[in-house]
Amino acid sequence: TSGSLVDPDIDPASAYAQVNAVAKARGLSVSVVHQLVASQVHPKELGFLGADYVDVLTLNEALAQLK
Repeated sequence: TSGSLVDPDIDPASAYAQVNAVAKARGLSVSVVHQLVASQVHPKELGFLGADYVDVLTLNEALAQLK
C-alpha cells in the first residue's frame, strides 16, 4: 500500500470486476476495456514468485489514450 493508502497494483480479478463500471464511466465498450485489462496483466516474477497483477497507473494511462 502506498502512503496515500491507494494500492498502485491490483490483482487481475479485481480489475476485471471493475470492467463494466469503467466502460460505462468512460463511454467505452465492455469488450474494449476487458481487452485492455487483459493486455495489462503482469505475470508472476520468474513464472512462480508472487502473484499476477495489474498496475493501475499504466492501465489508467492506457485508458486515457483511448479517448
